[in-house]
Parts: sequence; C-alpha cells; structure tokens
Amino acid sequence: MGGNRYLLIAIVILLGLFLYGCGGGETKAYLYVESGEVLVNNAGAADEMELKTNDIIKTGANGIATLVLYESETVRLQPNTEIVVSSLSKNNVGIKQNSGQTWNKISKLTGVNSYELQTPDTVATVRGTGFKVWTKDGESGIIVGEGKVLAGKEMKEVPEGKRMNSKRGILQNLEDLSPEDRAFIKKQLQDDINTMKKVRFRTITKQKRLLALAKKIKPFDENDINKGLDEVDAGKVNEEELLKRFPLKGPLVEKIRKYNRGIREKQELLKRYE
Repeated sequence: MGGNRYLLIAIVILLGLFLYGCGGGETKAYLYVESGEVLVNNAGAADEMELKTNDIIKTGANGIATLVLYESETVRLQPNTEIVVSSLSKNNVGIKQNSGQTWNKISKLTGVNSYELQTPDTVATVRGTGFKVWTKDGESGIIVGEGKVLAGKEMKEVPEGKRMNSKRGILQNLEDLSPEDRAFIKKQLQDDINTMKKVRFRTITKQKRLLALAKKIKPFDENDINKGLDEVDAGKVNEEELLKRFPLKGPLVEKIRKYNRGIREKQELLKRYE
C-alpha cells in the first residue's frame, strides 16, 4: 500500500469536497472524553456529545476532557477542573473557569473573533494563542506557550514564554517559565496536534456522500484515510502542489487546508519546547 494509493485517495476526497461542499453543518461545541471521570451537568459525559450555553463540565481526580468550539478552538480540562460554557456566540466565545486547570488553544481557524476566559480572580482575553489557566482558593495564574494574553482589568499583556499570577485580583510581576511549565506546554502542544487530527478526521467522515463516491473509484477504509493524512502531516504528500494540479475550491476544501496548516504550525512550535 504505497504513496500512490494515498495520493489517489487525497485527489478523490478533494474532488468530493469541491462537488458536495460541507455536509452536516458546523457544531458549535462538543466534547472529547480523554480519560477518567468526566461529567456534564452532573451526569456522565459521552465522547463527542454536543454542548450548549450554560452547560457545566467537570473532571474527576483522574479525568481529562477536551472541549472543541466551532470545530477548531479547544479547551482541555485537567483533573479536578470545572468550567461553564458561558457564551457560544461566534463573535465572543466565553468560558467561566470555577476551579482547576485548563489549556486553551485559540487559533481562529474557523472565524471565532474573540475568546474570553473568566476565573473568580481575573479575566483573560485572547486572539490566536495557547495558554494555561489555573485557579484555586481565590488565586489564579496564566502561563503562555504561544502568542499573548491580555489579563485582568488592566488588560496587562502576558507574552509567549512568560507566566503571571493574580492574588486576590491583583496581578503580579511577569516571570519566566519554569522547567515544569515548559514540560506541561510541550505535552499540551502534542495533545493539541492529536485533537486537531481527530477534528479533521471527524470533519471528513461526516461527508457520507463524499466517502461513498470515493470508495466507488478506489476502495479504502477509515484507516487508509488516517494513513493518507499522516503522509500529508509528515510532508510526504504536499496538498498545495496537489491543488495546483487540481485547482479545486470550496469552504470545506479551505477548512481542511487550514487544519493541515494548523497541525504543521503546532509541529514547528513543539520544537521550541524540546
């Protein structure tokens, strides 16, 4: 099963995306249950369950979950964390973090204009970044692994590679990341890549008519799709060159290209934390 097979699959998928567009609509918010106990509104959560405004997500002592917003932005809850989905407007997505730790990856791949995370102690507003927020006993902290975050009432900037704590609503001085911070960011970036791959695969496999058409031309299964996408991510298949040969356009074609680009960017960023 060589590269030519995956190249053909990629061509057929792109053709199908062009002909049939995006089927199934865009999901505002859904959840991946990564491990352990995860609750939504005090009931056991199901993998890929859709969420709505005011839903409460809580992880147990061994629970990890990833909230996916508009099929692009992600909020990863660490153990013993509780958040509320306070707003799902595309102009202003809002999350209230009551306790615990989250990693927030906001890339604006699909048009979310603003993202705000509120803790009992402070507020963080971001556009295009990856950062950790923790809150406990009236204190909070922000650790920025990518881009920048504006924090607190003063909208003080926390740049990439820095951390800042807030005690009783008062922002502290900027500090360099500790080795533990860098190790945490490295793990989250790898998890971001894995989540983006899952979201991309979910987007493609929602296109039932597309897959039916493609399988008539060249039989393949879901494992083949993943292997083909892995070759794109590894640079063995260049989708930009492919699109020059087959100049197809459309909203879903562009979305898949953005996912591919986002994965490559995260792979490059990950090298800075090696």
